[in-house]
Amino acid sequence: MMQNLGKYMWFVERFGLSPRKIYQRLIPTSGPKLICISIPKSGTHLLERALCLHPQLYRKLLRTLHEQNIDSLNILDMHLSKMKSGEIIVSHLNFTPERLRVIEARKIQSLFVIRDPRDIVVSQAFYVPKNTQHYLHDVFKSRTSTKERIQLAIEGYPKGGLPSMGQRMQHYSGWLHSSDLIIRFEDLIGEVGGGDSKRQYYTLRSLYDLIQLPTNDEWISYVIKNLFSSSSPTFRKGQIGQWKYHFDDELKAIFKQTVGNELIHYGYEQDNSW
Repeated sequence: MMQNLGKYMWFVERFGLSPRKIYQRLIPTSGPKLICISIPKSGTHLLERALCLHPQLYRKLLRTLHEQNIDSLNILDMHLSKMKSGEIIVSHLNFTPERLRVIEARKIQSLFVIRDPRDIVVSQAFYVPKNTQHYLHDVFKSRTSTKERIQLAIEGYPKGGLPSMGQRMQHYSGWLHSSDLIIRFEDLIGEVGGGDSKRQYYTLRSLYDLIQLPTNDEWISYVIKNLFSSSSPTFRKGQIGQWKYHFDDELKAIFKQTVGNELIHYGYEQDNSW
């Protein structure tokens, strides 16, 4: 009951429907317009929470944008053109130069959150079988072991519309060089998720400095205290390095063969000797 209440309260807060934000929604003054981009299960909702805890920011009343509901530049441009100051759009959009030009033309700041892809596939292997609304629920559910589900997440399911992990990373890699700020899940999660408190502080400071919203150490402490929450609609465990408990030598070999050098490109390893 209390968990459901917490999720409801967060829904009201994040979409700018709480008493303290409704004025900002109805009579926007000034503030950034933001699009958060990530590969699914990389921590977009963690970043969204870091933003929506601020009284001047809220998520646009819009579903997460992804390849299945954005089939033309005109639709993306339409959503961006209607954004108000302080609004955030959450997305899982592959990089294209045309999308970048549309975002820049509308003066939208882009935030790209990334996560160790080995943890992404573990998170996906646990999340999808429990989410009956997910389009690949039945496919993942049909795999009887965690290892088989992780292998499925690594290799993908092309006929069901899921590229391999390596292909997904390639599709998004353009954002590494084009976004206004790259945020690592591992830097944002903090000690509660197995990270480091100093890295968390400086990540939040860099974020708020970029979007030029008033903050101080007291405010950042408040965000840190309230950032890690099970109220996220996709929350499972929120811990870094979980792949180490699930990858055996066979999964490591499959991952290296499938993902190739993308793990190095994204800065999570220096070579393939891990």
